Amino acid sequence: MTDSGILTAGGAGSWWAWAGAHLAPVRPPAAAPAPASPAPPSSFRGQHFGGTATNVVQSRDIHGNIVFNLGDRQDAPPELVSWLGAYWHSCVDIGATVELRLLNHADRTLSAYLLCRVSAQEQTAAIATAARLRDTLPAGLPQLTATPVLARSRLSGVLEPFVPHQQGIAEIRKRLTVARSTRTDTPMPWLAVVTPLAGGAGSWQGIWANLAAFPAPVLLSVRLEPFRIGPGLRAHLAEWAGEFARLAVPGPPPNPTWPMPRPADPFAVTTKHLFASAVDRYTERAFRIRVSLAASVAMSDDAAQLLANTISPPQPGAGFVGDAPVIIRPRTPQHAMTAWRNITALNADPIGPVAPEGLPEESIGDVARALVTTADIHEAASVFRPPYPIEGSPTVFAYDAASIR
Repeated sequence: MTDSGILTAGGAGSWWAWAGAHLAPVRPPAAAPAPASPAPPSSFRGQHFGGTATNVVQSRDIHGNIVFNLGDRQDAPPELVSWLGAYWHSCVDIGATVELRLLNHADRTLSAYLLCRVSAQEQTAAIATAARLRDTLPAGLPQLTATPVLARSRLSGVLEPFVPHQQGIAEIRKRLTVARSTRTDTPMPWLAVVTPLAGGAGSWQGIWANLAAFPAPVLLSVRLEPFRIGPGLRAHLAEWAGEFARLAVPGPPPNPTWPMPRPADPFAVTTKHLFASAVDRYTERAFRIRVSLAASVAMSDDAAQLLANTISPPQPGAGFVGDAPVIIRPRTPQHAMTAWRNITALNADPIGPVAPEGLPEESIGDVARALVTTADIHEAASVFRPPYPIEGSPTVFAYDAASIR
């Protein structure tokens, strides 16, 4: 049988199919190659630089060396937002999931892939749908070339390119903040809010350079699954928004013998705008998102923190509601296995408790639990950044897709 490049699994009326295409920026003109960067002094070995020398923020890279994450900013291209809208409409009713995957190589370049997974009752239908999406979905992404992966062995190597280290896996998740209510006139003893992502601003050059320079196999996995916000979630969002607004102002006296009004709940005062915003943003089109980093060796939190700060930069002066997304690490070997299965199968299963460490799971309700992995189209653009070339900056992306390990 001809190798279609489609991987399948299933049986008994339930089949899954995976497919992929290699993405690369449009090759720059041969007549004007990018100038080679001079070798850094030996005292700067392991440091990476890029962009302009303004707004320099110092941190450490994946293996403990200093990194200068420069403050140049780049809005998400409008064409990317349009593509995400088209992807949502074409895939929401067929249960398709897509993922952007970056893999590093020994020559300090990256390969980028657009992967998809579909399900169907029959194997042939799953294969046909996966092949169609593989060949058509990349078409709307600007300034990119797309080459279908036509060998199953090659696709398998993209889905599972190495064996991860148990301390080499991390997920980036929207920030969930929980506090006990100071009011007794509420059915919500715990108040939980999710900080939205910052809408796709920020250059990814530092992320790409650090991944390309990592001295061991490493990958970045960004999964988007389109779904419709149902009337139930919309109603619950409106209910929570109303309750937070009520708790954010003084309430009635606790009893007739104590005429002093109940004071406003400080947490509700600080966070009520987040639920009001959620009511406006989560109306129909949405994505379930997962962002994962994995390496074949132990990896510190620094690379994940750089990624979190790039996805949604901290807002000075905004307090915890302006903090960057959080880093989630597997706490047990079973959690690590789930995190890796998420990557190899394009899943999005929880890799441990959703409540912040030290708090009971019942401290968060279904609404906050859902919002942790829910993104509107602009939040999706802040995590899904294909390898767009940036004028004046050399790219780290490989044009030869065959170089995959």
